[in-house]
Amino acid sequence: MKKLFILLSVACLLAGCTKYSGGEPVNKDEGTEEKDSVSSSKKQTEEPSEEAQTESKKKDTEESENEFLIDLYAISKMSQEDIRDKFGDPESTEESTLDGQAAHTETYSNGLEVMYIDGTSARITLTPEEPIKVPDDRKKLSVLVGFDEVAPDFENEMVTRWEGIANLSELSAFAADSGNIDYFYLITDEKYK
Repeated sequence: MKKLFILLSVACLLAGCTKYSGGEPVNKDEGTEEKDSVSSSKKQTEEPSEEAQTESKKKDTEESENEFLIDLYAISKMSQEDIRDKFGDPESTEESTLDGQAAHTETYSNGLEVMYIDGTSARITLTPEEPIKVPDDRKKLSVLVGFDEVAPDFENEMVTRWEGIANLSELSAFAADSGNIDYFYLITDEKYK
């Protein structure tokens, strides 16, 4: 019977319930044998230490570095000046229009191309420098460019598309006939489609 009471107390504690003993709430400051049992059970379910969390994040980062290309989400939030600070001067620039608005495009040596409209990143293209095979599980593609692993809204042999990903308009990964990713294309806002 005592084991059942302890087991129920632990279950209530884990579920966020108030511990009761004989119908009366037990004061958290009162020392009882049951409380000690509950405390030792609770310690086993506590979050890992900060050191263990840091080690886990470090391991996750090391594993994901092999697959991560560039953080398009972060780039979409950066100013033109910040992008130049990060990647250096562009290899080339181009002036054009998009729906009657002046557009300025900068291309960098790492395969990154950013189109600005009114100083805002409107369209971002990334052409991988090394071949990337299209994975069977297409949601992994979003991780390569800085987004969470999310199932795409559309996919076929040539394109994988996420709509509204991270509150941006659209991310697409286009495949070449070779079965490799040709380029990633991010439209930051619906008005730039």
